[in-house]
Amino acid sequence: MSLKTEVLTGGFAEPVFHAQSVFKLMMDAMARPGTIQIVGPDGAPPAPLGVAAGAIGLAALLPIRSLGPSPGNSLFRTRWRRNSLVVDEQSNPVTLSTLEVGGAITVFPEGSVQVEDSQTILIRLSDQDVVTRPGREDWAPQGYVAYSKVCTHAGCPVGLYQQQFKKLLCPCHQSTFSVPDGAQPVFGPATRSLPQLPLMVDDDGQLRAQSDYQEPVGPGFWNRGR
Repeated sequence: MSLKTEVLTGGFAEPVFHAQSVFKLMMDAMARPGTIQIVGPDGAPPAPLGVAAGAIGLAALLPIRSLGPSPGNSLFRTRWRRNSLVVDEQSNPVTLSTLEVGGAITVFPEGSVQVEDSQTILIRLSDQDVVTRPGREDWAPQGYVAYSKVCTHAGCPVGLYQQQFKKLLCPCHQSTFSVPDGAQPVFGPATRSLPQLPLMVDDDGQLRAQSDYQEPVGPGFWNRGR
């Protein structure tokens, strides 16, 4: 199953993603389950509210697996461990040269490709180290930041990255997260940031995890009573 992370370069108004593009995404997702396809024309104005509402309504009807794998019940502990090698969907190791600045891909820990709770979005914000929050000074070497792909609102896979504004979008309900600010939610129903995976670089220039996520992945209601 493809877990494509789409990079959008269109100039629609922040923070709302172009609703017609989201609608196109949903239609293509139904036609080709497991992939994310979207067309974001440069400079396109925001669609009227009615169109946006239609796109959101359609998203609610789509199965989660149209947008990526659905997370399971083990959300406090994923397959990421200290020294886990970061690999892409084809199990190729991710190195410092894999992405150009502005690029984004879906990654997993080696040996656990397609494991739902471990799906992670890797984005290169800069060619210099990035600090998303105090205490995370060494989490994003040479601009590589990694966040859980499981939305903290309802658990849909977050698979859209708007390059110009450095925002991640969950197509299900349009929760929007600011990547440079620790994936803090800035629009939509999500109230909790996407957990960030601390990264490091080994002697061969390959990306590895410093540890598992330091907080549960997924929405808060999954974590109640645990």
